[in-house]
Amino acid sequence: MPKANSKKVSNEELARMIARGFESTATRADISNMATKDDIANLATKAELAEVKQDLEEILLKFDHLAYKFEVKDLQKRVGLLERKIGLNSR
Repeated sequence: MPKANSKKVSNEELARMIARGFESTATRADISNMATKDDIANLATKAELAEVKQDLEEILLKFDHLAYKFEVKDLQKRVGLLERKIGLNSR
């Protein structure tokens, strides 16, 4: 098996190649500005909470209207009873 022709690299050239390779790596400052898993989880939790709050508001609005309907029906019955007692014709 013949040996491949290898070029000898000096220590200075090797140091320059390594330095060029490290130029594209992230620094501590770059990394510290990145979001962590906890940051992302908190954002997801906040988004889910906002969605739950919106759903709750919609449900409460529906129940408010439902409660209003029951109050109106109850008042209609009471007015009907009073009208019958005093002799007014109700529907």
